[in-house]
Amino acid sequence: MKYQAYLKYKTRFVSKLKNVDFFSGGLVFCLSAILSYTFLHSPGTSDVSIWMRWISAMQEYGVTGGYAISQSDYPPLSFALLGGVKWFSALFGADIFVTLKGSLFLFLLLTSLTVVLWSRNWMLGAALHTMLLFNAMGLAYLDMYYALPLLLSVWALHKNKPLLFVFLFTISVFIKWQPVVLGPFFALYLWRNYKDDWKRYIWHKHAKYVSAFFLFSLFVLLWYFGFSQVLESFRRAGDHYYISANALNLGWLLEATPLVAKELVDIRIIAALQKLLFGFMFMYLLYRFFRDEKKNLAQCISYCLLAYLSYFMLSSGVHENHMFIPVLLSCIGVILSRVSHTDFFFIGLFNVVNLVSIYGIDGRSWNIQLVEHVDTYILFAFLGVVFYIFFLIKTLVNNNAGLDTYE
Repeated sequence: MKYQAYLKYKTRFVSKLKNVDFFSGGLVFCLSAILSYTFLHSPGTSDVSIWMRWISAMQEYGVTGGYAISQSDYPPLSFALLGGVKWFSALFGADIFVTLKGSLFLFLLLTSLTVVLWSRNWMLGAALHTMLLFNAMGLAYLDMYYALPLLLSVWALHKNKPLLFVFLFTISVFIKWQPVVLGPFFALYLWRNYKDDWKRYIWHKHAKYVSAFFLFSLFVLLWYFGFSQVLESFRRAGDHYYISANALNLGWLLEATPLVAKELVDIRIIAALQKLLFGFMFMYLLYRFFRDEKKNLAQCISYCLLAYLSYFMLSSGVHENHMFIPVLLSCIGVILSRVSHTDFFFIGLFNVVNLVSIYGIDGRSWNIQLVEHVDTYILFAFLGVVFYIFFLIKTLVNNNAGLDTYE
């Protein structure tokens, strides 16, 4: 009897401890949310002036007219969201810049809360929130807008809802073009898992009406903004011939070599070779995923993460904010027990380091290039490339060995 009573009280005590941890995790999440909100009035990078110019163009010429005149490399839904910022600001008489930052804060909060609801882990949500704080609030990048639909699209696949995935993933692509890199891997995953039963998911009962509505909506979107304008923006997005556009990657290391620094070689040639290197690695990863016997979502996410890290570390024309997707994918990998917490924290911290070392915490440049005659940017870029190589080998070896988790 005494032993049973002991077990009873022990169970209650452990349960209370777990509740305390859950409560403490919630406090940590609130702390990170409040911290991000304090950046509401931070000026952001020089890109903010571009967002303001686009909003002014839409005020004068309308959403579609502003999109055509701006000749940007952004998809149409970015302009639609900025148009929403303009409308909300006019409706409530609020400052446009503050409204823009408020919308980014809302999307950041919803994204991190989605992670909490999916993982049942306050700390993971708080970690993601803090890692993306400078992307959204400190520097005011529009990447935050597509994080939520991209995250929810993977959740939809996890819940065996392929049609919902296609809808949400398409939304994320038409907000910014970067998720296109992941498209072939998700398409291969869908084909391998749903090819024998596609009618049940796409053309069964109400699904066929949803499919028709989705295709009609996509056609209307392209027609409304102009097919040629959308295609031209996609072309511009891939036409950045910088060896490195402030991304601490292989390109940054190449720029430090005498061959490039002294302009002994045409930069466009090196940039083209970088794209070829990325293309080769991308096709190799796609081939490995195609040959892989496993069909689970965790495996797909691991290959998506490798592909995007290959883009960030190897390709030319990569910007400092393009580490955004690897942070999101590695967080999903943690939820699916496919990416270790250590790798997730390195990717998240590297994203913060890349942003802050270039632009500071609020968009005002913070030059830390030379510290005691040591070029810290080169050290950061070198560590990033080393991590990429290590993570690539480790992931491919584990996938080849048939391991399901990295725990």
